[in-house]
Amino acid sequence: MNEITISNNNGELTVSSLQVAKDFEKEHRNVTQTIENLTAENSAVTKLFIESTYINERGRTYKCYDITRDGFSLLVMGFTGKKALEWKLKYIKAFNLMEQELREYKPIPTTEDRAKALEIRLINAKSREMSEKRKKAETLLKLANIDTLSPEYKNILIAKSTEVLTGEKLLPLPESEQKTYSAGEVGQLFGVSAQAIGRLATKHNLKTDEYGKWYRDKSPYSSKEVDTFRYNDKAVERFREIISQ
Repeated sequence: MNEITISNNNGELTVSSLQVAKDFEKEHRNVTQTIENLTAENSAVTKLFIESTYINERGRTYKCYDITRDGFSLLVMGFTGKKALEWKLKYIKAFNLMEQELREYKPIPTTEDRAKALEIRLINAKSREMSEKRKKAETLLKLANIDTLSPEYKNILIAKSTEVLTGEKLLPLPESEQKTYSAGEVGQLFGVSAQAIGRLATKHNLKTDEYGKWYRDKSPYSSKEVDTFRYNDKAVERFREIISQ
């Protein structure tokens, strides 16, 4: 059975119009046209279909949609047949499972939460003799409270302050310090081409914030800069699962 990928789009569960078209054996251009007809008929449903883009195997950018659960129900209402019914049930199950995962998910503390937790730890430590470690940690924390600093740099200062105070790396590294991989590098890990990795990523909707980040990079075929997606460690593990199937 093909796996259905449900994404968390800023708190809204969505599925790609590309995946819906593939699973229901529809032309993607016909699916997008149906979506645009629905939004044209009633502007209230516009919020159910979030316009997005994707890059095909030739590097060209095209329009697609991230479809919410209600949008999916509205879109596939007219899809008939035994096979269409089976896919509708599979999608309902996939949405339910994702909702359950979100309910059980414990969010990573925000920068403000981390700063407050560390401030409490420092207050509790005031009764002890001032140490060089504590002085350094307080200095780093004060720097993290400077309004002009970027959120990423604030995260780094708070993480370093915690490490100085406890001697352990208790906070996860910011995304900027996490290792990422190009499609070519991922392909080398599994003995396939970069193009194959790109096709798998599109098929399984892996070019999302969950699995990496878009960057501007120089094209290997010209002097122009192009949008390039770099994958994180979670994406590498996902590719491992897909390729081993």
